[in-house]
Amino acid sequence: MDFGKFGYVMSHAAGRSKPWDKAYLRDIFVTGARPSFSDKQYWHYVDGPIRLFSPGHVWRKRVAVKTAAFIGRFFTRT
Repeated sequence: MDFGKFGYVMSHAAGRSKPWDKAYLRDIFVTGARPSFSDKQYWHYVDGPIRLFSPGHVWRKRVAVKTAAFIGRFFTRT
């Protein structure tokens, strides 16, 4: 398990906010916080063998992560 942004085996979302609780679009506009590597990895692999969320929920979160990452390229905290 890796705790940094350079691992590819199993990323761990260390910290208070977890990928399933975050509001990515609100975070990018209010605080300027971009989605982390572990956020992106979580939503990429969340529809694995055991479904935790509905397909619509997963699709909305994936779109929110991608949109927030795109906005984060231009607007981020300093």
